[in-house]
Amino acid sequence: MTARYDIQLDKKDKSAHFAYILLQQRPELGKAFEKNFNVTFGQNRGGKLSFETEPANEQNVRNGFNTLLRQFAEGTFMTRDHISAASRKQGKGKSYGYGNDNNLRGRFDNSAGRPYKQHTPYKFEARTEGQSKLIEAIEKNDVTFGLGPAGTGKTHVAIVKAVEMLKSGEIEKILLARPAQEAGEKLGYLPGDQRQKLDPYMRPLYDELTKVIGAQNLDRMMEDGTIELVPVGLMRGRTFENAFVIVDEAQNCTREQTKMALTRLGEGSRMVLTGDPQQTDIVNDSGLLWASEKLKGVEGIGYVTLTKVVRHPTVQRIVDALEGKSEEPAAAPSVPKKKPDAPQPPK
Repeated sequence: MTARYDIQLDKKDKSAHFAYILLQQRPELGKAFEKNFNVTFGQNRGGKLSFETEPANEQNVRNGFNTLLRQFAEGTFMTRDHISAASRKQGKGKSYGYGNDNNLRGRFDNSAGRPYKQHTPYKFEARTEGQSKLIEAIEKNDVTFGLGPAGTGKTHVAIVKAVEMLKSGEIEKILLARPAQEAGEKLGYLPGDQRQKLDPYMRPLYDELTKVIGAQNLDRMMEDGTIELVPVGLMRGRTFENAFVIVDEAQNCTREQTKMALTRLGEGSRMVLTGDPQQTDIVNDSGLLWASEKLKGVEGIGYVTLTKVVRHPTVQRIVDALEGKSEEPAAAPSVPKKKPDAPQPPK
């Protein structure tokens, strides 16, 4: 036996706009809500959204609507995955949010219990010609190679563009992949489950994402699957549709891994591979430079090399010196040969 109920809508909390999106602008989301929450929406009139469900389910519907409304009001681009995640949380009797044990942001200090800081909307402006060219290449191509030394902003530009496309609705998911390759030293056994073991490798990506979208949004979007971080090795067998895929530190992918990652691209997706071929930890089998050279001239493939470092000015001088762009060291002074002793007359 079902009953009829109403949700009061208000322009101030954006609930009226959210209801309009569910019922009219993006009705596929409304259908997903009805299926996940076992409810049937009625008309949206007079500042009220009517719905029918069993009395025992009424509060779940209201909680789910409010949970998704909060995300929408914070600027989240709503997908069916958000609705499914909210439904699962309601089914377990938990409030929507990111649990302590599932926190993948790699907090290694004592800040886990501190409240989040309010995120200031992030505004990106390209700081170098290379960054501008990388943005253009991503917009024009299905696959883009962004090559350059550390500090040139390769990964940051790719993440900014991915978030921009997510907000505009051009994609529905962001996937960030990294090879679980140790930089010249063995870390040994790492405790914890798979997610906790991957934290040290994925921490640079957490930091970049937090800078762009804020900690709370990152946790929420990772929880509902809108943002996913995986090691390259676990991409096998999957196809990513309507997604923005970033393969970071790709110089540490083998040729086989690089080929496998490139073939994961599905309909409506973009991919960016970033890295520095000069800093590979697998010298004999690195796939980044190999693939970028093999694919030059192929339709839909972009290629950008960034050179100017945008970190501390000293970092640029370090890079220049280590890559032989500074003056050659002066030759060691020659030591004059010692003249042989004059022969002595016989006694």
